[in-house]
Amino acid sequence: MTENSIKIVAVGDIFLGEHPYTLGHGVASIVKKKGCSFLFSKIKEHLIGGDIVCGNLEGIISPREEKEIGIKSAIFWGDPQCAEALNLAMFNCLFLANNHTAQHGKDALIRTCDLLSNNNIKWTGFNPNDPGSPVPALFQIDGLKVGVLAYCETQQYNLDTQILPVINLENIKRDVGRLQRNSDIIIVSLHWGDEFIDYPSPEQKHIAHKIIDMGVHLLLGHHSHTMQGIERYKEGLIAYSLGSFIKDLWQKKLRESVILKCEISPKGIKSFTMVPVLINNQYQPEVYRGESGEKFLQRIESLSKSIEQYKINNPEHLRDKYIQDVKKLLFKDRLDILMHYILNIFSYDKKMLLENILLMIKRRIYRKNI
Repeated sequence: MTENSIKIVAVGDIFLGEHPYTLGHGVASIVKKKGCSFLFSKIKEHLIGGDIVCGNLEGIISPREEKEIGIKSAIFWGDPQCAEALNLAMFNCLFLANNHTAQHGKDALIRTCDLLSNNNIKWTGFNPNDPGSPVPALFQIDGLKVGVLAYCETQQYNLDTQILPVINLENIKRDVGRLQRNSDIIIVSLHWGDEFIDYPSPEQKHIAHKIIDMGVHLLLGHHSHTMQGIERYKEGLIAYSLGSFIKDLWQKKLRESVILKCEISPKGIKSFTMVPVLINNQYQPEVYRGESGEKFLQRIESLSKSIEQYKINNPEHLRDKYIQDVKKLLFKDRLDILMHYILNIFSYDKKMLLENILLMIKRRIYRKNI
């Protein structure tokens, strides 16, 4: 007798608002001109066929209240129409635990959840009644019960009040244990690590293994905006970062990702494949074809082999190298931002440009998010 299994289609970060460095010519501007469904039009066929089609919703999609105006509410704030577009693009599960969903406060996030639910999209990574334990997304597929959880490494915004469930192994073990009482398959999303780096830290590998040891079948990572390696561990699968699926960053490395397709049974991962994706100049993900796409998949294979060779029992030298690499990449990103401003100076609304520059200066002075 063949054991039942489910098919998962997973993508990386989905940014439907606008980055502070592309205000006026980023994702939200494209949505305003062409509609949100335009973003998915070149990739939708590759999202078909999944029992669960999931991704990390980076930021909110919500109607605005009168007080929610100006540059602060313009950043990472997606149009409400995007909920219907996500549904039409086949998404039925989104992760909300990340560093931008708390940026506009709890009420805006609750409105986002309502919009998703009204469009038949389940969500996890938030709990309005218990911020330490996310509401699980629950599915019943061909007789199998599936539970999905999501956590973030840091809330980053509105730190005076906990809004999102942060990564804590004891809490995750508690939540996974609760799900195991009535679930055949468990999936966990983690928003973690550092931006721009294409391999995980030794601590991330340690945490990932601990979570698979709890009985989790699939672990999906986000936040670096780059594709990282994929590791088979015991009967589970770890995708340390799936990169950015829709995002208005301009560097090529930050526009490359994959659609991860997995077949999972209660005993573990049966198989997985990857469809290489590149975000084009209109912020649409499309299949990464030709020699460049093949080289990208080869690079992922190389990154995956490197993870397998990690020695996490004595990670000090790896940790030092990781910290130095992150510092170099952050410095390079600052230079890229400056160049982007110079090249696109006439694309910004003048008022927004002035507010944005003042916002950056305040960040440098006070060294905190505002």
